Amino acid sequence: MRPTQLIYLTRRDTPDTACALLQRAKPGSQVWLVIPWRAAMFRQVINLKRLQRAADAAAIDLRLVTGHWETRALAREAGLAVHWRVPYALRQHQPSRLRTAELGRRVIPIEQELKGRRFVHRPRRFGFGAALLSLFLTAMLVGALAGVVLFFLPTARVALEPVAAMQQAAFTVQANPRYRSIDFDQAVLPARTIQVIVEGRGETPATGQRDVPDQHASGVIVLANRTDRALVVPKGTIVRTSSGVTQRFYTTIDADLPPGTQTHVRVPVIALEPGFVVAEPFTVNRLEGELAAQVEALNDVRIEGGGSRRVPVVAYNDFDTLRTVLVEQLQQEAYNRFLEELQMGEFVPAASLDVQVMSLEFDQVVDQQNDVLSGRMKLVANGIAIQENDIRDMARWLLVQQAGGESQVIEDSLVVARSDEIRTTETGLELDAQAQAMVAPTIDLERVQREIRGRTVEEAAAWLLENLTLRRAPQIELTPDLIHRLPLLAGRMEIVISASSP
Repeated sequence: MRPTQLIYLTRRDTPDTACALLQRAKPGSQVWLVIPWRAAMFRQVINLKRLQRAADAAAIDLRLVTGHWETRALAREAGLAVHWRVPYALRQHQPSRLRTAELGRRVIPIEQELKGRRFVHRPRRFGFGAALLSLFLTAMLVGALAGVVLFFLPTARVALEPVAAMQQAAFTVQANPRYRSIDFDQAVLPARTIQVIVEGRGETPATGQRDVPDQHASGVIVLANRTDRALVVPKGTIVRTSSGVTQRFYTTIDADLPPGTQTHVRVPVIALEPGFVVAEPFTVNRLEGELAAQVEALNDVRIEGGGSRRVPVVAYNDFDTLRTVLVEQLQQEAYNRFLEELQMGEFVPAASLDVQVMSLEFDQVVDQQNDVLSGRMKLVANGIAIQENDIRDMARWLLVQQAGGESQVIEDSLVVARSDEIRTTETGLELDAQAQAMVAPTIDLERVQREIRGRTVEEAAAWLLENLTLRRAPQIELTPDLIHRLPLLAGRMEIVISASSP
């Protein structure tokens, strides 16, 4: 009987420890080495190959046992025989406690003989014959799958053109946000309220005008000495009129007055304030400052000149203009935001928009000199969104009712036109629409699919002509065209109902 030995590793054991335990096994024996789940060091091919070399050196038949799939895959790559659990006959020999310091006692001899070919002989590797058998089985499986695909998964398109009559209808519908579904009898559609808040800045040119002083008047005055000593009247000395509207001027040069009374000089002056000025002769006769008692001033000629220019200022009507500009600008922005909020198939009639200004601030005041009037506005906009498909559903229902019921609308013939004139009501919106379509007797599509599936094209066409009232023979297209039978699966069959004008 071939000797059998059992070795349990702990998650703290290293590959060196495992090799040392294998060296203590009896030569020629079969050794079952059990690796715990958390032994990460044995998930490396190099360490597993070390175990294989140690087993060869000790002349033992090494069997590796591990429940970790990655370790088993790497062990096979290293050439080791791998099992996912310990044979039943060896499980009773599992020690209750492993003493890692006494390596010799951790090699457990097993006296009981293992039975079973897979325990006695090493697992055979994948040979040439097995490879041929696997290829043969794979080819058979692929062929079977191909047959299933060709049999069950072809696609078919069946075009039917039933006998139909043209129907037309004009109707008025209401859109009410309180409804969640269509009320066909009352012609009320569900709607959804959308609210957006937008803000922005704007400006408008100032339309007011005002004249402002622009140039200074200039002239000449006479300065006379009242003392017997020489005086200097410095540049910038102020002279003014003494009666009427006070007009002030300043000298532009230093004036040297010789000593002696009534000595005088002529000095140029410029008006202190811009604007048009007229000073009659002998009216500019006062000098300001410390020299007023020592020097006499007098204009012996008329002083006139200066001017003004016209500038823009903010007028009252500019505020109304800017308000209108901001409302139009933000209303368009709000409508664009509405479009972003819409779900698939929805639209927001422009007539449903309710815009309220939340705040408006201007940067200028009335009569302020400025080229523009600018400001900021915030507004809230509410709108009602309507589902386009709801209008089409309402049109289908009306056309079917008009045809007497038990009929259906041919989809590709349905045309719905709604009026641009949308009226607001207390509960929502109201709009007019017109619809026309070809209406035919109802075709039970599920029954048609159930009856023609798996039939040949000729059989399916014959059944359709016998059981349906069709204007012309059905058109049946199969993909791939190598298949001559319709698919067995109803989901692989598309039935299209169309109509042409009678």
